[in-house]
Amino acid sequence: MDELRLIPGILLLWEHHLVPEAGTFFENVRAFRRYSQLPVYEMNVTLGVPPALREFEFTVTVFHYSLRPTGTWIRPEIDEYLKRLTRTYKIAIFQDEIYYFRERVDLLNRYAIDCLYTRHKPQHWHEIYPDAKTVKKRIFYMAGYVAPEMVEAATKAYVPLEARPIDVGYRGRRLPYYLGRAALEKSEIGEKFLALAQSSGLALDISIEEHDRHYGDSWHQFLSRCKAMLGVQGGVSVIDQQDRFRDRYYALIKERPNLTFDEFADQMGEAFTSLENRIDYRAFTPRHFEAAAFRNVQILFEGRYDGMLTPDVHYIPLCKDFSNIADVLGQLRNLERMKALSEQAWHDLIGSGRFTYEAFIRSFDKELEEAGIRLEVTDRDLDVRLQTYLADWTAFQESYFQDWRAITKGFINCPALYEHLLRARQAMEAYAAARPFYPVSGNARLDLDALQAQDRRFWRKLCRIARCDLDSGAYRPTFGDVLHHKFLDTYFFGRRAARKILRIGRSLITSRAG
Repeated sequence: MDELRLIPGILLLWEHHLVPEAGTFFENVRAFRRYSQLPVYEMNVTLGVPPALREFEFTVTVFHYSLRPTGTWIRPEIDEYLKRLTRTYKIAIFQDEIYYFRERVDLLNRYAIDCLYTRHKPQHWHEIYPDAKTVKKRIFYMAGYVAPEMVEAATKAYVPLEARPIDVGYRGRRLPYYLGRAALEKSEIGEKFLALAQSSGLALDISIEEHDRHYGDSWHQFLSRCKAMLGVQGGVSVIDQQDRFRDRYYALIKERPNLTFDEFADQMGEAFTSLENRIDYRAFTPRHFEAAAFRNVQILFEGRYDGMLTPDVHYIPLCKDFSNIADVLGQLRNLERMKALSEQAWHDLIGSGRFTYEAFIRSFDKELEEAGIRLEVTDRDLDVRLQTYLADWTAFQESYFQDWRAITKGFINCPALYEHLLRARQAMEAYAAARPFYPVSGNARLDLDALQAQDRRFWRKLCRIARCDLDSGAYRPTFGDVLHHKFLDTYFFGRRAARKILRIGRSLITSRAG
């Protein structure tokens, strides 16, 4: 097999199924492209390997934390391509390192990863990944950083503290017991604070229910309406490297929905309880950056927070047994005290610029230089062509993937449209097979604007062929569509029937004439 052409750049492998994701996910991906000195070529493994990319390998390959740790994204074509990358410096970035340890180690060894960015603290590295034989360097990093979009959103939505209608806000969730006692904190702080403060006269908007959660702009608006936010350290207190308790938890909770944590721990025995707090995986989280950016006063359970937050300087500490709740409520009524806390947190976490994505990528590039990677681009024309090709190919594949998924769901949800959906899928396959993409080599050029306008016309036509709205995901036809299609069916049936009657009539006339 021919050797791939090695060019300066970062191949960023990530996974996105074109569904809503947390904003921090996209901030992290964009940061590499924005701030690295090397050109970044993104490959969403959900869409497969872009054909033109198979001719190249890059000086750096990054396995982003969005890649599912189960390894289900490693399809044959992806595995074949990655195994051909023999001269690239390989970096894996992990998050949520609380399960699938065997699969993570398999990935590290399978692709001979050189460097691992991990959320586990240095004192535990020797016991978390002892079998990662190829990893030469490990780096502890933060789960998220300050993105310009977050700062811009906070500035745009800014409301003076005294004008905010909600005194204390919170959105949390219940976590499974196999993650340890710390898993209870996200729900306990909301439930107990609400119970103890509901008669205090403060305006509270606290919930741990999934249907009350906010996303995107709605979340930002919620933050801007709250004077204070509750919070806890991120992470868990039980790290089960053998994944012994996860399946047992879900089996038990299915049988006994009201199972308590203590009952679960008793059933699991010492093998489970001995893991409590054995590995320190508690941490500062992007939620704390968000609260600081929106100038919310943070009311937090006591903890280390990776040394980033100091009690009574950046936040109001809340004892986990709520023994100081009266003092906390008293501070919430002191507007000057609240302003001082929120401004100090904003200054140290946001205004200082120490924790931006730009600063993180600068440190990332520095690590590359220390590993012997030269941060330079030697062929600007090739870079432009390859970036243009990837943008064009990816945009088309995303539309193809979404419509393929819509048609597949339509087969299930709208069996009456089966024949139409089948024709739409066949039309889509034929169009994709003939569709040209921007050339990476040679002197040829394509009019991308005209080509993409043609794509848009085709996707609209595809909805008409399928007789349902594939773009919006509304897989059932609208009432108007039903009437229209009924009319068309009646019209076409009428034409067919009329032609058949005419043929019969002609044959009768002919036979009588004979």
